[in-house]
Amino acid sequence: MRENILIFIIFLCLVSGCNFLTQSEEREMSETPERLFNLANEAMIKGEKEIAIELYYKILEKYPDFKKYRPDVLYRLGILLFKSDRYEEAEKIFQQLITKYKNYPKIKNVYEKLIYIYIQELPDPAKAEKIKEIYKTKFKVGNKLDEIEKTSILLNSKEIYHEIFKLDVSEIETIKVEKVHSYDREFFPVQSFLDLKIFSPDRKYFVERKKENGVYFLFLTDVSKNKTSKIKDSENGFGQQWSWDSKSIVFTVMNWSTKERKIKLYNIKNNNTKIIFTGKNIGDLLCFSPDNSKIAFWYSDALWLINNTGKKMSMICKKIKGNNIVMMAWSREGDKILVGKKMDDNIDYYIFYLGRKEFIITK
Repeated sequence: MRENILIFIIFLCLVSGCNFLTQSEEREMSETPERLFNLANEAMIKGEKEIAIELYYKILEKYPDFKKYRPDVLYRLGILLFKSDRYEEAEKIFQQLITKYKNYPKIKNVYEKLIYIYIQELPDPAKAEKIKEIYKTKFKVGNKLDEIEKTSILLNSKEIYHEIFKLDVSEIETIKVEKVHSYDREFFPVQSFLDLKIFSPDRKYFVERKKENGVYFLFLTDVSKNKTSKIKDSENGFGQQWSWDSKSIVFTVMNWSTKERKIKLYNIKNNNTKIIFTGKNIGDLLCFSPDNSKIAFWYSDALWLINNTGKKMSMICKKIKGNNIVMMAWSREGDKILVGKKMDDNIDYYIFYLGRKEFIITK
């Protein structure tokens, strides 16, 4: 009797094992490129960028003979990589598109993204000019190329496009705040995020926060020379951000005993660090204006401006609180500030429209 029971148990184990393998095989067989494509599209629509990127990559690598939606896969993957600041990968994907699918309906946008990448993120004047010439030949030159070239000019010269640059911080106020679902990166080319490693706009340097003997400092690396040096007076430095001309770095230092935070400015050429403001309730995130003369920051739950000398500062808006701010960017013309605020699992974007302050004169 016992032998029969033992045989029966072994039989059940074998059967269940076979069923498991069969189910695994069925799942594998049910994974078609069409199904992956639909799943990737759903993830993209939901804002799950990393999942969508992984699925699109899987289609390209695992199903090279799947031609039906291949240009769509390349385009959507390239756009997601671009929006995720993965520019080296985006550039490779976009290059495949313009080489193999020259008549793709959205190829114009692909050329525009490549021009932007070669001008701003992976500077290569020769490649930028080559793509621009093809763009001008294939398409009627319009506002988009003009906007990209304006960004290029501003990042490489002292040309100024808006009167806001000429105003003192005390003369500036926010005239309107608008909530938006998306924004055009070309209009906000230099963005501030909190990260350990931040590249300069010209990509010639990066500044990194790392430990030395148990203490955090900021270290500056010259990419071409592969030379790294510690930034002067950067002990406990945090939230480092670049000026648009890639010549200065602004960062904060918290004194946890007094709860005061210092805003410091480092000049690369002079190897000099100076304190431009000290106070309590200063936010982590800082953001340079395009002309590098002003810095936007959060102080006591309001948005303030301070000039790069630290001698003058002014509150410009208190409608949006300073908590959970994860991104800031000044518009290329200097008349807007874009702010990203994390709310649950989403990021809400706000545009602060700047203008000249209207002073009320009383007798």
